[in-house]
Amino acid sequence: MRGRNIAAAYVLMLLSLLSGVGTATASRGIALEPTGANRASGSITFEEFEEDRITCRWTFTLEDTGQGGTSKSTATVLTKVVGATATECDEGTVRMLAPSAATPWRATYITYTGTLPRISSIRFELRGIGFLISYLSGRCLYGGNVQATTVNSPITSLRFDQSINVPLVVSLVTFPPCTEEGHLFGSLALERAIIMRLV
Repeated sequence: MRGRNIAAAYVLMLLSLLSGVGTATASRGIALEPTGANRASGSITFEEFEEDRITCRWTFTLEDTGQGGTSKSTATVLTKVVGATATECDEGTVRMLAPSAATPWRATYITYTGTLPRISSIRFELRGIGFLISYLSGRCLYGGNVQATTVNSPITSLRFDQSINVPLVVSLVTFPPCTEEGHLFGSLALERAIIMRLV
């Protein structure tokens, strides 16, 4: 009987310790420094079919909030995109709709890679982006969320995840038809590197 009590007490102690460790880890946050205005530029491709791709040179204007989070705070906004312009497009044009200081796109934290306390990258989601794709034969409007991952530490660039589907919203073309979803891929280099640290 005494042995059972000791075993039960031991199990409770282990659970208590594990619970404490989990809480301490989950309460950690990620800070990005320095904060303020930043720019990111590079070639981004929007793909409908494998053979229908439009690649443009993009420049994003960012406003880094400096806030971060762990898996317990997935609503944390890391960066706001307050402007996006495209130049030098091939095979058509792409226009990303509605980023501004009043209605920015919000880069929302999803998760990180690496082993604490060393974080190697952050995965985030840009929500509510619209893509107006224009060809000679018409236009296709896509809208939804895209995801990207930071590259290197300190962060020097961002890489978009091609596997994320961006659904079709409106088809303004008769033939060939717009596809039901599109995909975004490519990388953006940051004008100013960002340092990640735990807080």
